[in-house]
Amino acid sequence: MTEKHRPRLLRHFIPVSLVLFFVLGASWSTCLVGLYHSSLVYNPGSHGELEIRSAMNHTTTKDPVTSSALSHPSWCPGALCTNTDLCSPCKRRFLIVITAPRSASTTLTWMLDALPGVRMGGENNNALGFIKTMIDNVLENENFKRGSERQRQGAWGHRFIPTQTVSCASQAIIEAINPPALTKRRFAKDPNHSSDIVGFKTIRFFNKASTLQHERDLVNFLELNFPCSRVIVNMNSDEDGQAKSVMRNFHRSEGTKQERKRYIRKMNAQMKRLAESLGKERSFLLDKKEWTKNITILNEAVSWLGFDASCHFQYLMEFNTKGYKHTNNTMPKLGAKCNALI
Repeated sequence: MTEKHRPRLLRHFIPVSLVLFFVLGASWSTCLVGLYHSSLVYNPGSHGELEIRSAMNHTTTKDPVTSSALSHPSWCPGALCTNTDLCSPCKRRFLIVITAPRSASTTLTWMLDALPGVRMGGENNNALGFIKTMIDNVLENENFKRGSERQRQGAWGHRFIPTQTVSCASQAIIEAINPPALTKRRFAKDPNHSSDIVGFKTIRFFNKASTLQHERDLVNFLELNFPCSRVIVNMNSDEDGQAKSVMRNFHRSEGTKQERKRYIRKMNAQMKRLAESLGKERSFLLDKKEWTKNITILNEAVSWLGFDASCHFQYLMEFNTKGYKHTNNTMPKLGAKCNALI
């Protein structure tokens, strides 16, 4: 994404200083310190350009960001990064696999995890969606919106928080549920873990009720809160095979095969739109029907990430195949000169 295609900032963001405890599902919880958000408006007349607009004054904020301000300019050259004493939103690199169910996404995830310096995690019960919902719950509240710096001592008052401050809190949640390997359950084995590319996969980024506006809001959320991220979008054009696999392995009785196929078709369209919205610099579109039969296609994604040919896979690893089983083919074979990205 180039400078001219980057979302334009047209206001200072609404501040807040709260500490909120929340629970995602029943399996884990964490603490999010500081919340931040902005009004997001899609401009249909700008060929998909996403804008951030002020509900107060509609003035443009002068907050230029260049590649020199980025910690990882080769990973996210067009990212929006507003560094302050509170947060450096582009300090950590992320790799997010947004995928359809039963589309070899577990295999894809752990093959990416085999790359040096990449720390992947599996499903997290739509953590991104819950983080976004939690932020919106406070900052979309009309009373909170009125609690500006000038009304700081009011019931909903709050101090100013600079652009993107909340992104560090959002990122910390993802890092907390995907920690590096530890010794004695306390100490990181790798002293260089802070330079890892942290990632995960999710089949729950979209749902049956997702609208075009919801898709645009999600893209905005990623760009603002995970600005130095790359996204691998994994669809499955084999609608028949995917529908059979879902019905066979998810043990769900609702819906006919044709209804499932219609939903899969809708999801594939969502995946394609997502990849197009993020752009080729930030996203890579894979089709399970193709890359599972041709390892060269997957290696193209590896090259797109920035790894050289010594990190190309020689064969397809197999995780969660034939139901939820692993085969013996779960060890990668990478070149001796395959190194982590700097």
